[in-house]
Order: sequence, then C-alpha cells, then structure tokens
Amino acid sequence: MPVFWLATEDHDFEEISHCWVFDEATQPRMLRAPADSGHCPAGLVAPEAYPAAELAELLRDFPFRNEVMDLVGSSYRPGRTMGEAFLGLVRPLLDRYGFLYIDPMQPEVRRLASPLLEETARRGEELTALLLDRNRRLEEAGYHAQVHFEATNSLLFLLAGGRRVPLRRRVGTYEGETGIYSPGELAAQKEQLSPNAVLRPVMQDYLLPTVAQVAGPAELAYLAQSQALYQALLGRAPVVQPRNGFTLLEKRAAKLVDKYGLDYRCFLRGPEAVRQGISQRLIPPELHQTLFSAQEGFQTILDATQRALRAFDPTLERAAGRSRAKIQHQLSRLQSKAEREALRRDRRAGADAAYLNGLLYPNQHLQERVYSILPFLARHGLELIDHISRHIRLDCPDHVVLPI
Repeated sequence: MPVFWLATEDHDFEEISHCWVFDEATQPRMLRAPADSGHCPAGLVAPEAYPAAELAELLRDFPFRNEVMDLVGSSYRPGRTMGEAFLGLVRPLLDRYGFLYIDPMQPEVRRLASPLLEETARRGEELTALLLDRNRRLEEAGYHAQVHFEATNSLLFLLAGGRRVPLRRRVGTYEGETGIYSPGELAAQKEQLSPNAVLRPVMQDYLLPTVAQVAGPAELAYLAQSQALYQALLGRAPVVQPRNGFTLLEKRAAKLVDKYGLDYRCFLRGPEAVRQGISQRLIPPELHQTLFSAQEGFQTILDATQRALRAFDPTLERAAGRSRAKIQHQLSRLQSKAEREALRRDRRAGADAAYLNGLLYPNQHLQERVYSILPFLARHGLELIDHISRHIRLDCPDHVVLPI
C-alpha cells in the first residue's frame, strides 16, 4: 500500500507559509498565509485566513478555475490548521491511487513511535557519535552533509506547551528552554518527543514495514546521513527510490521553443540566454551573416598580426593580446545591441521570452521547485495528475520535460 507521510511535525513554518503560482501571462506570483507559528509544529498552525481570494483572482481566466477553487475553498477554510487544510486538498486529488495518509502529530501515532524515541533519548551519546562519523565519511567521499549536525546537537525535540522546543546535548544531560533533563528523565517523556530531520525517516520505518521510500534530492541526502541511525536502531533500511522530476511543457510553449530553435538547456542559463536565443532568430539574415563574417575575419587578421609581432619582438605579444580582447569585446557588444534592437522591434517576441521563462524556469529555479500544482490544474484540468502519473518511470532517475 502506498503511504503519504504528512509533514505536520516540522516547525519551519516560513517554508510552508507561502506558495508560488502564476497568472494568465505565466509570471510567478507569491501567495502567503499570514500567521505567527509561535515555534509550534507547522501542521498545527491555524491562520485566521488563507489567500484563497487572491488565488481566485489570479486564476480568473483559467478554463478549470472553478473546479480548482471548489477544492481550495472546501479545504483551506479560516481557522483550519495547515495540516488539516493540506490533507483536505490532496485527498480528493490522490485518493484514486490508494494512498494511506499518516499524520505524525496524531496521539495514536505518537504512542506507537514512543519506544523508538525513548531509546534514542537513552542512547543519545552513542547515536550522535555514529552520525558524526557518518557525516565525516560522506564528506571524505566527496558528498556533503545535508543536515548540519554537531556534537552538542540533539536528535530530539521536546513538544511542550504546543511548541517544538530544541534540545542540546551536554555531558550526561539534555538542555532546552524548558529545563535540563537526564537521559532517563527525557526518555520518560517519550510521547512528547519529536525527531529531527535525520531521525524522522527512521521513525517512519520503525512504524511501518517499509519496502521502499520515494524521495526527492534533499531527502536522498538526509537518508545518506540516516543510514547510521537505521543500522543502530532498526538493523535495516528500506530501498531508496528517487522520485521522478518533471517540467511541464504546454503546447504553446512547445511551439515557441520550436519556432525560435531553443532547447531546454537554454532556460537553465537564465532569462538573458533565452532572450538572446530568440533575438538571434529576429536579426535579418544578411546582418547576422555580416556580423559573423566580421568576427571570423578579425580572428584571422588578429591571429596573423599576433604571430608577426611575436616574431618581431616577443615583448609585444601581451599588448597584442590586450588589443585583441578589446576588439572582440566591441564586436560582441555590437552583436548584443543588434539582438536587443531586434527584440525591441518585435514586442511579441519579448512577451514570448517572458512567458517561456516564467513557465519553464521561474525565478531561475526548476519549475517543480517553485510552483504549486494548482495553476496547472486550473489551466489544464484535474486529469493532468493522471497524465503525469502515466509518465512515471521507476527506471528513469532523470529530470523529464513532459508535454501537456
């Protein structure tokens, strides 16, 4: 059975307090839920209001706006916690895939996990040493430790007064703003303990007979560190399966990419590279050929000049190199100015460049790392999830550009 683990226990509220969507012109827009988390687990934060009205306005011209807003309106109601609202949204979208949803903040889950957390509190010094050794070996092998961890850090937080309180390890004790605890005293509060990022997957697999965990790049790095804890606490670890990654390519975008002779790698170099790629198609062919010929001709002349100067007096070669660089710089400037003028004359091309950048590489990040799925569903329909699902391939770890 596939299991969706809800990240309600995290206390990094800033990370989930906002999301990015796009407007009709496919330009990124951020929506934020105003709330003060008070350092409590993020899934328990209940904002007085969610930015549903702002979302509805941004999606007003999208063909499937009403279906999406019905889902959002029924899930993100004022006063509902972030965990409840998120579950209310994903359930109708994913239920047909047979998911079981687990909320680690539920008292029943905390009770089931408490023996593992109790053992962790008692073995804190040993487990810390194992994790530090694992981090060292990862770094020696050329990798990095995704979670920064020092000898005084603890694998545990304490849930107290609705807050997730950090703990630090001292010699024979744990210290936090709620007090100083011996390992035994902390272990006695086992149902109020909460795992940190590297212990959390171990707790998940303690609770469940996990065959495989599907994880993104950051989670894979966590799991590389967690291996030491898996072996010490469970004596086993699940198979790790990298999740598929997609950039969704709309039909209009695909046509523009073909029209301007672009490829996806161009977008990874940033907006200027895309504008340059488009503008090169707009320069009159004769001007493009003239500029190209000028650069080629100057290269030949400069090569011959540099050889002659070297033969006459080697001390002049450096000066020739500086002059060569200046000439090449000026020719490149002329090329760039011609490209910018071509874009200025063709306003449609400028709008196309903005649309492509906003859709395919928003804020110069992968699309899947920026946008919520909601604007895509509003533009292409709820069946888009099935389309993505049909293209998941467990044997393909590469990022895929997926036409929709």
